[in-house]
Amino acid sequence: PNKIGSSLDLLDCITCDKCVPVCPNAANFTIPLPLGEHDGGRLRWTDGSWDIQPGRRLIVAKKHQIGNTGDLCNLCGECDTWCPEDGGPYIVKPTVFLSLDSFNDHPKRDGFLVSPDRNSICWRRDGLVLRYVTREDGTARFESDQGIIELKADLPTATRGQGEIELADIITMRLYLSALSASGTSLWLP
Repeated sequence: PNKIGSSLDLLDCITCDKCVPVCPNAANFTIPLPLGEHDGGRLRWTDGSWDIQPGRRLIVAKKHQIGNTGDLCNLCGECDTWCPEDGGPYIVKPTVFLSLDSFNDHPKRDGFLVSPDRNSICWRRDGLVLRYVTREDGTARFESDQGIIELKADLPTATRGQGEIELADIITMRLYLSALSASGTSLWLP
């Protein structure tokens, strides 16, 4: 197809799904994420104090998202040939690794890894690994090399270390953890 002059993003491509059946390794898949708008903000923290400045809102407007199974993708680019947007699904869309070994074997490739107990997700971005852990009481913990943020309803309740992050990134991790760990989700059989 002709390119339409828009660029792929991690969320909300045009969801034409052309990249799914053309993958010779069946690496591309669709996954539902809940539709909605999420307040963003740039969170800056220093040990026990934090401040939230205006930042990027997270909007999920499409019925489903496209993902890529890192263990199956050989980076051939066939999905990019069929994608009407610029950027390449195998590069821009979320890559999901099926094991810690696979995640560690591809240190230069951004992607997600859901823990075997499905209560945490790691997201490697630009060589940095972020971790989001859920708890039974509805709270969560975000970890990075900068420190730890304790969360309730996507907002900080306590912090350690010093750093900054877009709350939209933390919410993205929560949404993907929920979707990828849902009962019946199958990443290796599209």
